[in-house]
Amino acid sequence: MLRPNKRLKLLGPLMSKVPLSLVAWAATIALLPLVIVCAMPQDDQHSEQCYALQTGSWTPPIRPSGDSIFHQPPKWFGLLPSLREDSSRHELRPAVALTGITRIPIVQKGWWVRLPGGLEIGWADGFTGVSVLFNQQRGDTLTGTAKLHTDEGDASYAHATAWARASAIKCPAAQILEDVRRPGA
Repeated sequence: MLRPNKRLKLLGPLMSKVPLSLVAWAATIALLPLVIVCAMPQDDQHSEQCYALQTGSWTPPIRPSGDSIFHQPPKWFGLLPSLREDSSRHELRPAVALTGITRIPIVQKGWWVRLPGGLEIGWADGFTGVSVLFNQQRGDTLTGTAKLHTDEGDASYAHATAWARASAIKCPAAQILEDVRRPGA
């Protein structure tokens, strides 16, 4: 046979004598920290973070050198909070535009994702591109390794890498595409 809990029985008369406004006030005070924390913006979810990007020379070097145009990241990038339509990766701006190669510019769309080993960013068109894994951070500077991606698996540079460094900057004006071709290329 179940016996009623004596402690719960004792609270019944006590709670009936506490004014309702005092109970509401105590509940508000108890929940206030939760409301404040939920209202704070989260870095990855509500604002863009931008970085100037530098990379070293590819090792081994890209031969023929004309192929290097497909493996040049932009000079800066912005981590956008929105997810890309085609994956669980986030959007990255600007996309890389390669003009003057074909009638229609080749566009390498950008993406980023947080991994247990750091922050990975990249640009690709389905055949070629660049990705960077930033695995160290000192202040507002990220360092890591860039890898190129090519559909020519037998190319001498198919597994080329380079050092990479990104430093936080104020986000540039809205720019969707950046043409990475150098003058005379």
